[in-house]
Parts: sequence; C-alpha cells; structure tokens
Amino acid sequence: MTNSALNIGIFTESYTPYGNGVTVSVTTFAESLRRRGHTVHIFTPFMPGYEDNDPFVHRYPSVRFNWLWLQYEPDYVMAIGRAPGLQYILRWFFRAEVFKLRERGVLDRYIEDLPLDLIHTQSPFAMGAEGRRWANRKRIPHISTFHTLYTEYTHYTPFIPRPISLRFILNWTRKQYNTASVVIAPTESARDVLRSWGVHRPISILATGIHIGDFQGGDRAGTREKLEIPADALALLYAGRMAPEKNIPLLLDAFRTVRAKRPDAVLVFAGGGPDMELTR
Repeated sequence: MTNSALNIGIFTESYTPYGNGVTVSVTTFAESLRRRGHTVHIFTPFMPGYEDNDPFVHRYPSVRFNWLWLQYEPDYVMAIGRAPGLQYILRWFFRAEVFKLRERGVLDRYIEDLPLDLIHTQSPFAMGAEGRRWANRKRIPHISTFHTLYTEYTHYTPFIPRPISLRFILNWTRKQYNTASVVIAPTESARDVLRSWGVHRPISILATGIHIGDFQGGDRAGTREKLEIPADALALLYAGRMAPEKNIPLLLDAFRTVRAKRPDAVLVFAGGGPDMELTR
C-alpha cells in the first residue's frame, strides 16, 4: 500500500445480494479502488439470510415491510433511522421485521475508531444521511453520487399524493446533496437535473465503468440459435431491470413501430425485477 492510499467508507442503501444498478456501481468502484491499493469499507443494511464473504462489508440494522407498497419488492430492506422508539412503531404499526437492532452500538463504536479518510454516499436517504453524519463527526470529505431520478419512483408510494411526494423528494435531496463536498453525476443530463433541483455544490461527471471482458468472446450465432432467432432477423436487446420506473411500455410501443417496418424484428429482454411476469 502506498502513502497515498486512502481508507474509504461507502454508505449505500443497495448492495449484494440485492441486484440493481447501484449495487453494480458500488461493486465496480470498490473493486477498482482496491486494485489501486485503497482500503474500502462498505456500510449497507443487513439482508436476512445472506452471509457476506467480504470482511470489509458492515451491515446496519434494517427493516423489511410486509405490507403496502413494499410487497412489490418483497426482498428489499431499508436501514433504520435513529429516531427514539422507531423500531416499536415499525413493528407494531407497520408490522415490519426489524433486524440487528441491538448491534447498532457495536457498529457505531467500530466506525468511531475506524481511521476513515473519505466517505462516499450512494443515496440521499437513510444510509446517505448516516454517511453524512459520520463525515461531519470525523471532519472528513464527503462525496455523494446521484444514481437515481427519484421523482420517477413515486409509484412505490401510491397512498401519498404525487405532489406531496415530489415536494418531499426535491426538498430532501437538495438538502442532502448540498452538504456534500463534491457530487458525482453519471451523465451531463443528471448534472442538469441536480442543478434544476437547486443543488449548488461542485458536480463531477463520472460514469460507472464496465468489465470489458464481459462483452468479449460472445457466441452470437449460438445465442441466436438458442433463442430461436433467425440469422438474418433484426435482434434488439433490453438489458436491465424490469420495473415501472424503466418505462418498458414506451419501449414496447417503439418496438411496434420497428415491427411495422421490419416484421422479422425480435426484442429480447435480459434481466429481472418486479415487472418480469408482466413484461412476459
């Protein structure tokens, strides 16, 4: 390890085994940073039934709801905030499962003694607020990445009027990102969204990298044969999560236009998510 190596703490709502774009980004960045000699600690909500093989992954107390909108994502868990008595409200009123609550003090003491040089948060919500708190407490830089256009996710809270959800999202995200030393946006359009929301902190554009080897050496002919796609047919691929926020109906409408001109066209979906059966 060189003298310039850093101890980095990544605070993220999403991580393995839960699969989404944030998990891919965190995993990719952590691997890359470690190859460069940095030490990366990942702090994320506890996932029941899953055991980490990485000693640098630390799990926060978490909650899993068994009703309302989160039945749509039955395996998703969220970190528990610090409000006094919150766990009792979650258990009794929301009928939620609460995990690892008694280990919070042990984790706090561990982080207190951890010589972190930098904290990188991946969302403005529970884990993001926790990372910001530790950055302030330790007086170290705080970087935050804007992964998600949260205004497109209000369908997960259908019992809250959309104008109220939007106001909360805009006010909360603006407040959280404006406390960061630097904000990372994956694209110029994402940067423009943050500016339109009133985020005035420095914004750097940095896309998530990919493993180039994953896209080399493929068997195109064999894949077409396996999927029963004729060799001369137009094959289109959607690779990603199948969920309302991905606006798959728009893709299907566009594909109908393609089929009108190319009747041999085939649209292949690769991925998973709560709308997988609906997409089929």
